[in-house]
Amino acid sequence: ASTFIDIEISFINKNSVGNNPWYNSDRNARLRQHFDN
Repeated sequence: ASTFIDIEISFINKNSVGNNPWYNSDRNARLRQHFDN
């Protein structure tokens, strides 16, 4: 996945979930896998 997509996903997650790094990192990993595959 492109860096831009990763940044945008992280931004969306932080806005919707707030400061929950465990949730954000888990969701980012799954979304990055989806984009990469």
